[in-house]
Amino acid sequence: MNSERKTFDRFFTEAALTEQERVVLSGSEVHHLKNVLRYKPGQTVELFNGRGQVALATVCEVGRTAVTLEVQHSRSVERETGPAVTVASAIPKGERLRWLVEKLTELGAARFVPLICERSVVVPSGSKQAKLQQYAVEACKQCRRNWLPEIQQPVPFREFLEAEGSKQRLLVAHPGGQTVGSVLADRLRTSASPVAIVVGPEGGFTSEELAAAKAVGAEQVDLGPRVLRVETAALALLAWLTLQLNWGTS
Repeated sequence: MNSERKTFDRFFTEAALTEQERVVLSGSEVHHLKNVLRYKPGQTVELFNGRGQVALATVCEVGRTAVTLEVQHSRSVERETGPAVTVASAIPKGERLRWLVEKLTELGAARFVPLICERSVVVPSGSKQAKLQQYAVEACKQCRRNWLPEIQQPVPFREFLEAEGSKQRLLVAHPGGQTVGSVLADRLRTSASPVAIVVGPEGGFTSEELAAAKAVGAEQVDLGPRVLRVETAALALLAWLTLQLNWGTS
């Protein structure tokens, strides 16, 4: 839990936060400000644009479908930790996907790539992306993160390997791989390559998929003797990796 005291309610806008300029909120942000929190003209809120910028702003007009605010004080507030980490994962069922995106955002994932694997049970449609992005916005508002993670369109696993294998180090969660520990941590900390965490569906990756991953240099990582759900594996590996890249000493 962050010990920083929350002073102002936060709202998201894609606009540049330029002092003395006006910003118009729409959609769900209007409902939250107007109907849930019942803000009136003259009151102050905090805005963030998902690109590191935050600002205090005064409510000017509260309309039926839009709220106009004037930016009073804008600044950049950095709360990111260490190297950017991509999480590429098969999709868990139902509300577990929402929970996964929320927690990935809180833990600082820079990018989330939904994977379509041979044993995938859930194959998301492209229209799901906007909803996933909204989950990330809500998580940023709650945890006071000022950078939105990038939510990509679903991609077949092999296409992901072809596109990303040469760009970054891939850690594939799979039983029988190298154990998460100090040796792997040391190699990651001394490498200049960005890192991507890769998690398969509940049935696991097929042998053909694992061979394709190995062919592009991916490393298999074992998360222990128990069988973890998709979202548990992704979050456990992200939390461990973030800790090692930022504060690990061994």
